Amino acid sequence: MINSLKSFLYIKEVKMPILIELSLVFGLVLARVWLWQHDLLVIAAICAAFAVWKHKKYHLRRLGIRPWPFSKRHWFAMAFIAFLSINTVASIYGFGIIFNSNLTVQSSDLLQLPKALAYYFGWACFQQLWMNGYFGIRLKTMFRHKVHDYLFATCLTNGILFSIVHIPNLVLFITTFIGGGLGTYFFFKTRNLYIIALAHAIVAIAIGYFLPNYVHHNLRIGPGF
Repeated sequence: MINSLKSFLYIKEVKMPILIELSLVFGLVLARVWLWQHDLLVIAAICAAFAVWKHKKYHLRRLGIRPWPFSKRHWFAMAFIAFLSINTVASIYGFGIIFNSNLTVQSSDLLQLPKALAYYFGWACFQQLWMNGYFGIRLKTMFRHKVHDYLFATCLTNGILFSIVHIPNLVLFITTFIGGGLGTYFFFKTRNLYIIALAHAIVAIAIGYFLPNYVHHNLRIGPGF
């Protein structure tokens, strides 16, 4: 990993058109969060991504939208994602007890979880398509043949970008950096947008449910934090 990090830090040359493209689109995302909270910026960013997908002729499987048929390698990766998700939720619950020793799980709240999960799953799918279907693929293209371990560079950079969007929420900043990097790695291993989005939704709901509000601030980011 140390050698991979060194190769990432000492990039001699990258594909400048892709770098400029990514900078402009990421700038639109940050402007939407911090400067002008208007849907026009979201529409502009989405149109830019669709233009790239159309121009490069990215098919649905490459974007993770149509992941089947599954191979044994895919099943193993998805099982490992489920394992990580369960352990992450357990860890979040443990932190919740630290912050609130009287934390209890009410049966009425559990009945609301499927509804909350279904709602957030759609939002998580959009984020994962945006993060991996666009930024992940474009970063990998930019780093390919320029960095020895280009997958590591892609995962690290995507995790950094995803966490920057969630500033100044410290809990989300840390979670999205780790989850963004891991999500990018498993996206390229499985090309399955949905299993990664499901893990994303489960962890987000666990943070909102088990941790007190003064820690996660209603999962808010940007000026509304």
